[in-house]
Amino acid sequence: MRIPVGAVVQWVSGAWGVDKLKRGIVIAHLPAGANALRYLPPNTPRSRLRGEPVSLKDRYLVEVRPAPNRVCVYYTPLASVVERQTKAD
Repeated sequence: MRIPVGAVVQWVSGAWGVDKLKRGIVIAHLPAGANALRYLPPNTPRSRLRGEPVSLKDRYLVEVRPAPNRVCVYYTPLASVVERQTKAD
């Protein structure tokens, strides 16, 4: 089942042996082969995309604000690892 645009989601991301929980808002569903750069908001620099622009697997484009008063960054987690959050979470 596809998670709708605007839903709050979370997933665990790992790098260098450290797992981090990330949470954000779904901007778009990216089917396999789709270029994430085409789904970024207008005038968003490429440098704010965290992840590869194209993948052979389904993904989501998720907007994450690392801290208050910081610019948003955009991640492309695999659709299989993203979990939709309820308002109670």
